[in-house]
Amino acid sequence: MYRLVNLFLIIVALYFYGNVQCSPSKEGLLLTPLIKAGRIAEARSSARVVLPNAPQVESYSGYLTVNKETGSNLFFWFFPSKNSSVPVALWLQGGPGAPSTYGLFNEIGPFKVESDLTLSLRKYAWTEIFSYLYIDQPAGTGFSYTEDEAGYVKNQEEVGRDLYEALSQFYTLFPEWRPNDFYITGESYAGKYVPAIAYKLHQERESSGINLKGIAIGDGLVDGATMFRYSDILYQVGLFDYHQAEQGRAIEKEIRKAAREKRWRDCFYLQDHLLAGDRSPSFFTNVTGITNYFNSLLTVAPVDTTYSDKYLAQEAVRAAIHVGNRTVDSGDKVYNHLLDDFCQSVSPWLEVLMNNDYEVLLYSGALDIVVGATCTETLIRTLRWKGAEGYRQADRKIWRLDGESVEVQGFITSFKNFHYVVVRGAGHMVPHDQPKAAFEMISRFVERKL
Repeated sequence: MYRLVNLFLIIVALYFYGNVQCSPSKEGLLLTPLIKAGRIAEARSSARVVLPNAPQVESYSGYLTVNKETGSNLFFWFFPSKNSSVPVALWLQGGPGAPSTYGLFNEIGPFKVESDLTLSLRKYAWTEIFSYLYIDQPAGTGFSYTEDEAGYVKNQEEVGRDLYEALSQFYTLFPEWRPNDFYITGESYAGKYVPAIAYKLHQERESSGINLKGIAIGDGLVDGATMFRYSDILYQVGLFDYHQAEQGRAIEKEIRKAAREKRWRDCFYLQDHLLAGDRSPSFFTNVTGITNYFNSLLTVAPVDTTYSDKYLAQEAVRAAIHVGNRTVDSGDKVYNHLLDDFCQSVSPWLEVLMNNDYEVLLYSGALDIVVGATCTETLIRTLRWKGAEGYRQADRKIWRLDGESVEVQGFITSFKNFHYVVVRGAGHMVPHDQPKAAFEMISRFVERKL
């Protein structure tokens, strides 16, 4: 009788174990159940990506559940290097609400999308330097989703929490990469996301087993109220006249006043009215007729940056990357839930990272408006860290690309573990506008040669 009971229990256990599956349903490939069950080989096999009619590059994608109660699932796409000794890097897009697949296809990933929606290999892919992990986040961004209103993040603490859970599962799925150096990279609103997860990893450094070495942020919004200073930029490049610049400076004064009084929603609407016009009429667009605030030389966004969403909308592609019937979300709900976050600062977290000797790179496209070089220069002057005085006295170096004797690519200022690079000829999306320069910059950063 005892043996029969044991046999029955074994059969029941095997039944339930066999029914722990990664779901390829309309929600996409949910890998967390298999990861939690220890069925790692099966999860990895299920996550393997084979894109139709594309250069074959090894990659894996699927969903990691970061909050079971709210049904919050983050989409990831991982490109492991053939060189097992290279660092792992995480790419986070900004927005808020912009998918990291934008950076993958338009800036740094192994592929770029052509006008006929075919893929070609990128010449200066950052995947030559790193094993790269792209995550659409927060939940509601890109292919990531949440089933509950409570699943939308409202601040950067929640961003760090969800990304930490995703990274913990990622390294369980790919444990061979855990010992390698780890870098966090991103641009624009990821100026908040990157310090958020880096600071969380610093807090968990004794238990996470993740070997964080540094961060790199391009044209990043770290401290909104401090950095929303556009009028002088626009006046100097001739997009504002004297009177318009005076009007803009008056709005900027109100932005900083609202931030001091912690009227975060008022602060958001003031800066939105001044430039972006996402939720209110844009003063900038009204007086210039220009909608593109990512590059002072362009009126509208480059057409090649529109191809990736069209490529990802194809049914065969979505099947290959395991997203079910989901399409790229506009990110509007993510944006709306973070309105009170825009003007707030993550500078204290950035300062902790700098004071604890993590390598930190900030870089700016010289043609950017929305988080222009002067915005970042202003931020840097406010950072309180142990090397602040040394940085202020450091020489700014003229930067020419390797092998170039005449053309100046930009300028580099470094002191100990902190580096600031201005890239000429680039706007907000530096790797898109100056791919060779961006590749050399990130290579030198990792090699400690800036």
